[in-house]
Amino acid sequence: MKKSIELDLLIESVKVSLLGHPTNTIEALLKKEIDWHRLEKLAIFHAIRPVLSDTFQRIGFENSLSKELKTRTLTQSIFNLATNQELERLLDLLRKQGIDVLPYKGVLFISELYKNQQLRETHDLDLLVQPENAKKALEILLEDGYTLDIKNPEKHDNEKIINSIFENPGFMEVGLDKKTKLGVDIHIDFHWHIKEEAHDFKVNFNEFFSDEETAINKAHKKTFVSPKTLFTMLLIHHGGRECWTRLKHFCDLIEFLKTTNLNKHELNQIAIELGMKRFFETGMELYENEFRNIQTLNTELSTVKQDIIKYWEIGKLWLRLDHRVRFTSIYFKLLDEKKSFRNFLASNYRYFSNPNLIENPRLITFPNNYPFLNFISKIITFIWKKTIKNILKV
Repeated sequence: MKKSIELDLLIESVKVSLLGHPTNTIEALLKKEIDWHRLEKLAIFHAIRPVLSDTFQRIGFENSLSKELKTRTLTQSIFNLATNQELERLLDLLRKQGIDVLPYKGVLFISELYKNQQLRETHDLDLLVQPENAKKALEILLEDGYTLDIKNPEKHDNEKIINSIFENPGFMEVGLDKKTKLGVDIHIDFHWHIKEEAHDFKVNFNEFFSDEETAINKAHKKTFVSPKTLFTMLLIHHGGRECWTRLKHFCDLIEFLKTTNLNKHELNQIAIELGMKRFFETGMELYENEFRNIQTLNTELSTVKQDIIKYWEIGKLWLRLDHRVRFTSIYFKLLDEKKSFRNFLASNYRYFSNPNLIENPRLITFPNNYPFLNFISKIITFIWKKTIKNILKV
């Protein structure tokens, strides 16, 4: 399908920066009429500003955006160093307290996949613990000076908030904030699982911590996780939770494929075990079609691939009802086993029907013994805040 010049530029920048493609195509694109504001917005959404900046520097292209990106990349590099230092401190802090903990997502991918840390854009630090250790680990982080990222303006003590979090069966992460001694603002996304109840992926979460290769690696401080665990994390988050809807997902996939000793057959077997064969196949076909210029003949996936590319063009998170509907449609098309919307709605019901003290306040919050009313209130609040208010602003 035909893509905008701005999206073509971003895709081509990934090819040049991460795959070493010739620069003639992107040089030709830069001679066309470009909406620079849209290009910047898309680069922010896709979280690949360092990659675009690196490409501009490789070809010697300069304008106001390239200068801004160069400064932003330097800032990112400093942030990555500060985050890595804080990560090492926190891993040591938690492990001394008997908490087995792993880095997750961005900070892990920077360490394990990217030789040039400047090329991976990240804004926070993700930590992962087992569910049975989550409450204790959270209390340790709060004692260390972190504060809960609370959207609800009502004032409550930490104990009440923590109890509210762990009483909600659908909760799997919480945000924490702190300014380091060097003046760097650190945000932690603290996880005790990597998939919501609504997802049917068959992930063996405990294996992340019991994997023999991971244990050996941690003991020798060579790396954090095994290649299988690393791929599982990547596929669950980038393919499953986010449905390949941002180009940064493919940057991580590219770097993984460049560094792993697992072949495509082995990766496919892991995907099958997870119940994510179609997610994997779609991601690999998009990678081959859009980044390696290899055309595939699997017409079964052509519709969902086009839907994902259209979402790349939108460049908006699923914070508006129409975008959320479009995203959910992609998710359903990627499932190995088809799931009825009724069952999908039912699997989300428990989460949305249980108010908690850190969520965005609902228009009306009912007592906990009125789950259905709280569920309806959550849906209406989302529609009002994320859709109707945005329309009225325009």
